Amino acid sequence: YCLNNCDSAEQAFVLAFANTTQYGNNAVIAPLAEFSDGKLEMVSITNMTTERLPEMVFRLFSKRIDDASIVSSSSFTSLTLQHSANFGHVDGEPFEVSNEFEVTIVPESLSVLI
Repeated sequence: YCLNNCDSAEQAFVLAFANTTQYGNNAVIAPLAEFSDGKLEMVSITNMTTERLPEMVFRLFSKRIDDASIVSSSSFTSLTLQHSANFGHVDGEPFEVSNEFEVTIVPESLSVLI
């Protein structure tokens, strides 16, 4: 994948966008994410090997995935992503994506009625 102006490309095993810390079931993919800061967190896992899988699962469930050398994260409000994959997941559901798309946060777009 490459971001915005695509000066250089990066290969990722996982590229996750999160507005909260976890996928669910205490699997913390983005420990630095804050749901009310108006930003999304991008988490990239690169150079994944089968030997590192147990460590990464442990880190995912111990809220320490961002301490791994193969994990990087950054906060953003909008970015353009170019990639070679033709699929993604939104909230666990697979879907097809084009080779270039924009990821943008829309502040205060969710209304909750109680």
